[in-house]
Amino acid sequence: MCLGIAVGTAIGVATDNLGLWMPVGLSIGMMLGLSYMGPWRRPKRKRKRSPRKKMGERSKDKEAFGKPRTEVRGYLFTEENKTRIKNYIIRLTNYKTGDIIQTYPKKENDTMAKNLYSLLLDDEVVRALDLLAMRRGMSRSALANAALAEFCAVLTPEERINRIFKSLDAYMGATPDIVPFLVENRPTMTLKSSLEYKYRPTIRYEVELYRAPDQTGDVGELSVVFRTQSATLVDAITRFFTLWCKLENAYLTPLGRGSITYQIAGGKLTRRLRPVEAGEGEDFSKILGDYITLLDKLMKCYLMGEADAARIELEYRAALRRGVGLL
Repeated sequence: MCLGIAVGTAIGVATDNLGLWMPVGLSIGMMLGLSYMGPWRRPKRKRKRSPRKKMGERSKDKEAFGKPRTEVRGYLFTEENKTRIKNYIIRLTNYKTGDIIQTYPKKENDTMAKNLYSLLLDDEVVRALDLLAMRRGMSRSALANAALAEFCAVLTPEERINRIFKSLDAYMGATPDIVPFLVENRPTMTLKSSLEYKYRPTIRYEVELYRAPDQTGDVGELSVVFRTQSATLVDAITRFFTLWCKLENAYLTPLGRGSITYQIAGGKLTRRLRPVEAGEGEDFSKILGDYITLLDKLMKCYLMGEADAARIELEYRAALRRGVGLL
């Protein structure tokens, strides 16, 4: 309104007609005032802010879940989390003060169980160790453990598994139908084959060896996986896997091999590996390689229609008499 009166007065003085322009300025000022303060203008809302909680007021129940909690800058930490944070800080700062070797939890049958130790090492040694571990695809602790075991002439479970897989790789390398793929310092090994079927689906054999026998005495497991989308082929594979499990339970149990654990699902067979008398190195590799070769041969004959269930049983019994398949 004041702006309108001022404009009207200025124009009136300039034109020497103040009586005419004074009411006009007053009208303009009233219109501007109504447009700014009119009922159609949305009033500005004030933002409501919740009162800031003080330290220690963020949790009403300090004994929640039965665990005592500690307040640090308004945040709550359980005793378990405090231990994790402490260990994490140690791992971040151990490069300058020493090397912390992280280990696996101890198992009942694991005679080579690992524990946590603290070593003081030179920075140059740790740098060289990290570089070599990166090149070999190992962790710092794994490489240090392997080097110390070799220096002390101790056979670790990892080294035992490496020897078995290297021997299996060399043994299966002479087999034309099965191609091994070895990656050192891994508890698993893959072997691949193909079926003379439409689109040549891949058959993948995955061998996993445990560091120590589990509670049932198994030393590892073998998985047979088909990569196919054919429902007909998956159904045939499932029938063969079921037949194979029945044959092994029928002929291996009387030989004192005990109960074998199987799992069949979606064209995949998982079989636990029982310990054998040879148990180590090249002998175990040969037994495992012969078993995979026999399984691959009979499975392909069944899926290609070259042998029925009765013929598969005869071939399996003949292989057992030769000492093949006793796994």
